[in-house]
Amino acid sequence: MKILVHSSMKQRTRVQLDLVKMLSSYNKNLDFYFLIDSESMIKDVMPYKVILLEKLRNNWFFNFFFTEIRQTFLLRLIRRTFYSVSVLIEAIFLYHELKKYYHWLLVRFKKERFDAIILNGDRHGNTEAVILKIAKKLNIKSICPYYCLSDDVSLISNSYLLQLKFYSPLIVKLLFFLYKDHVFTYQSKKYFYYTPNIFLALKWFGVLSKYPWYIGNGLVDVVCIDSLMTFNRYKENRVPEEKLKIIGDINHQILYESSKNNIKQHYIDKYDLNPKNKIIMCALPQLLEQKTLSKKEHWEEINFLVDTCCKSKESVLLSLHPKMQFEEYRFLEKKYKCIILKESLAESLPIADLFLSINSSTMIWPFYLGINSIILDYYNLYGAWFNSLDNITFSKNKNKLLDEIKKNLNIKKDFKSDWMKLSKDKVFDGKVIQRYSDLLENLKT
Repeated sequence: MKILVHSSMKQRTRVQLDLVKMLSSYNKNLDFYFLIDSESMIKDVMPYKVILLEKLRNNWFFNFFFTEIRQTFLLRLIRRTFYSVSVLIEAIFLYHELKKYYHWLLVRFKKERFDAIILNGDRHGNTEAVILKIAKKLNIKSICPYYCLSDDVSLISNSYLLQLKFYSPLIVKLLFFLYKDHVFTYQSKKYFYYTPNIFLALKWFGVLSKYPWYIGNGLVDVVCIDSLMTFNRYKENRVPEEKLKIIGDINHQILYESSKNNIKQHYIDKYDLNPKNKIIMCALPQLLEQKTLSKKEHWEEINFLVDTCCKSKESVLLSLHPKMQFEEYRFLEKKYKCIILKESLAESLPIADLFLSINSSTMIWPFYLGINSIILDYYNLYGAWFNSLDNITFSKNKNKLLDEIKKNLNIKKDFKSDWMKLSKDKVFDGKVIQRYSDLLENLKT
């Protein structure tokens, strides 16, 4: 069975590769190809077969509008003055770019005869839009695996989103008026997912999502999700119920396998931990890497978090996000009595007695393991996903964090209500990869 994986987002390539490796190991009949945008990504997806997208953008007029005009102050000023005209010209060229890629990829797809396609979404205005249109034409089923928590509010911080303002150009006001179904309102402010040029190009091309704030409202056939809680949220936001499949997070597979092995003694020996101590695991927030805070503010927060955890007199293990460079954080081990884990969070979390993190996808993981957790809710990050969970502590006052740590280390919670919301019986069983494999096999038939 030939499966194409569209790898257009650098930050998603690693988790895509993890999924493909697990599937390849489980089902030898699955043959994976990666469609990538640049030669620099070839090494990231080895040893799998690669289709390198040819660079078709060789039109000088396109380069002028999308490169030079945005880099020269005078040209930017002219563009703002004649914004509506500029948007229409850009939309026309974007539309023709999509058509160029469509004709080139259509030939490749007919030649390769793929049985299924794995995508990052169905709302992006790049090669993804072209692939979805070709998939519909050739009757190839497409799926979006579950990678992380995502919703409308969490997208608002993205710089490309349109916000309706009093002085917005006429074409922007028209979009908000004519396409009210695409408008998302939050805290009395109105937002539009697409810029006008991308919106028009995708509409003309026939791949516009009906409500792009949630994956699944476009042309993709199957959206994989992690739990009943996510199922309900997607359904409430217009994603057709028949598209949604509760499969689980691939990290559930790693968490489950780690939890079934007696790994705690291994960590105690490896990191020379006091076996009498309880273990606090803190996923350090990437506030600098995500440009949430300045460099000075970031390190102030990191030092505060590590110092507070260490004041508990228990064993403190720190987990770094893949974006965070170990060498930049190594000093913490010398400054404080703590350890920076070499293993991934999914591999090591089962040994923890308490888990601390900001509002992120990883905050769901300790619930499956029955581990108490604290959300570090100091940074104005959206975390309404977790409001429906019964056994979570939101730390909103830094001065009380140490007390909250001590309290959560010494109480036992009943997670049954949360396990039901998170579909523990369905997804935390070590069979996530099996369900993905079965799904792909069924798509072929």
